[in-house]
This record gives sequence, C-alpha cells and structure tokens, in this order.
Amino acid sequence: MYIRLRVAAPRFIVSYAGQEVVNTAWRILFGLRFRLPLAHRAGGVSSYPGGAYRSPGTKVGGYWLLSLCMSAHPSKPIRVILADDHPIVRAGIREVLKELAGVEVVGEASDGREAIELVKSLHPNVVFMDISMPNLNSLDATERIVRAFPRVRVIILSRHENEVYYWRALRVGASGYLLKRAAIGELEAALQRVAGGGIYLSREIASHLHQGAFSIPAPTADHPVERLSTRQREILQLIAEGQTTKAIALSLNISAKTVEYHRARLMRSLKIFDIPGLVRFALRSGLISQEV
Repeated sequence: MYIRLRVAAPRFIVSYAGQEVVNTAWRILFGLRFRLPLAHRAGGVSSYPGGAYRSPGTKVGGYWLLSLCMSAHPSKPIRVILADDHPIVRAGIREVLKELAGVEVVGEASDGREAIELVKSLHPNVVFMDISMPNLNSLDATERIVRAFPRVRVIILSRHENEVYYWRALRVGASGYLLKRAAIGELEAALQRVAGGGIYLSREIASHLHQGAFSIPAPTADHPVERLSTRQREILQLIAEGQTTKAIALSLNISAKTVEYHRARLMRSLKIFDIPGLVRFALRSGLISQEV
C-alpha cells in the first residue's frame, strides 16, 4: 500500500489507507512517525530517478520516509531565477535552461540579498540558489524567500554531499538539493519535480539514502550555528567575509553599536573571541566558501 499525496497549499494532504492526515511539509520530512502496520514497516525503499520514495515502510535514521512524487504539467512557462556569485556558472546554467521547453530565466542574482529582491519583483516559480552566497548565505536567503513567498520553490546547488548540508537546506524550506557534479539531465528532472510541488534530492544522495548510508539528523539546535539568531548569522558571515563594522552597519541598515552588540553576543554563544576563529567557524559551517 502506498501513501498518496496531494497539495493543499500551504500544506500536504497525506492519505494513508483511505484516511487523510494533514501535516506540514517540514513535519513530513523530519517528524512523521506514522503507526504503520508491521507488514508495511518491513518493506524496503523503492526509489526512482531523483530520489522519490514510494515505500512508506522504510525507516531511515529513525524516521519514516514517504513519497513526495508529484509531476508538473504547467500551462505557463516555469519562471526561473539563477542565484550564484559566479557569472560563468550562471551563464552555463542559463544556456542549459534555454534548451528546455516551457522554461524562462527571468533574472539573475549574485548574492543572497539580491536574490530576495528579485523574487519580490519578478515573481518566479523556482530559484536555483548556490549553497555559498556572499552578503547573505543561501540558507538564510532561502528561509526568507519561502516564508514570504510560499509558492516560490528553491533548489540549492551545492558541491557538498555531507548530510548536514542537505538536511539543513530542507529544514529551512528548500524544495531541492542538487549536487553540482550532477549530469545536465538531472537539472531538468529537478526543475520539473520541484516546479510540480515535489521534493528533489540528487540521485547520488538518494542512492546513499536507499542504501542506508546516511541518517536523518534530528531537528535540534545541537549545531552551534543553529543557536545563533538570523541577525547574528548575517553579521558572522559579513565579518568572515572581511567587512568592517561600519560596512556591516551600512549593509544591514543598523547602527555600528548594534553590530558590535550582536558580535559580542555571537562570540559568547560560540565561545570564540577572535576574528580568525570566527572565520574558521564560518568556513566549517558553510556560511562562507573557501574562495572568500
């Protein structure tokens, strides 16, 4: 027996054994613990391209994974924004998308803040967001986008296969996580799945999940970066990118004293009291890339 899904924005309607259960997308991914019949719990993962899971009886990392397989049949073009701080990367993705029927690239952003502004003005369906964005990191940008514009889907493009990265991306509201080394055809598969309301993980990641190689970390604040407020993460990233207190204040439209206050608070929270230490922490946490 399969769990069937239909979208009733902003929620998923989950139908199991003829009964509907309403829950949020976040709970579906990270918190569902259905009391399934034992016969179904013994089943293995049935996966197909893109990592959609059809067996509700599969337990991974203590959580029941269920299918988020939906297809898109858009009557209008899929409007796409590309967000990456490397123009040559955006150009490459743009050329690939130009070859796809029913897809229109409507804007490009070079940092997280610009991506948010473009979403406000251009009303895209999907945003391709690089994992390492300057000025405002991709995860905080994604969280703001999906909170303000629930119909906009975000696909994170990343070189990181580590489970910490992709589960954090899904927690903040991303609908997809695509490895940069994925085949070109997978870009289209991810776009179509996500534009249709589904969730997409790179096939390589889905394969590891299939084999039980990765576990789903519990949604807690155990990681130090999760203990920081959104403003503290912003300031930490800008400090790590080498910006001065005055420049940070201008960028965030706050006073220099407010910047210093948040810097002192985040240092105490992280127990790191020097700038080089903050830079190293930001690198390890993925707030900035090695290229910064």
